[in-house]
Amino acid sequence: GSGKSGCLQELIHYLNDSHILYLALKLDKHIPTSTSDIYGKQLGLPESPIHCLATIAAGKPCVLILDQLDALRWNGNHSGEALSVCKEFILQADAINKYSGGKISIVFASRTFDLENDAGLKNLFVSKESERHVSLNWLKVNVDFFTVEDVVKIIGESYNGLSQRLKKL
Repeated sequence: GSGKSGCLQELIHYLNDSHILYLALKLDKHIPTSTSDIYGKQLGLPESPIHCLATIAAGKPCVLILDQLDALRWNGNHSGEALSVCKEFILQADAINKYSGGKISIVFASRTFDLENDAGLKNLFVSKESERHVSLNWLKVNVDFFTVEDVVKIIGESYNGLSQRLKKL
């Protein structure tokens, strides 16, 4: 966990410490199918994960974390369907936030290469003309390696005494 998985783990620690309700799903383990409600039922929920979060949170902040978004592009036959369910999540969160006083955030995690090179993934975050009313704001966070200078600033001169393996880590 030094990349996106490590960042998501830190996010989960933050959400726990802040008592913010969240639901974290790995899209490579639970591939979305059909509709958001059917997907929720496949997960053992009564309806869409977004609607369940909104109901339990009751107007307080909550977060849906969807890890392994890039795995959907390798899912062949169902990738369009899975992305459609993800788009439903976005539209549902937007509607709940605008019209029902919700405070839902969605975090998607994907490898940069897939996000930049797969049209389906790219289009997930672009509103179509019919969706111009969507008011969600997206923040893209790139996870990259620290520079040696940054690491030395964080852990100090003891960096120089570390093995090559630890330095790389």
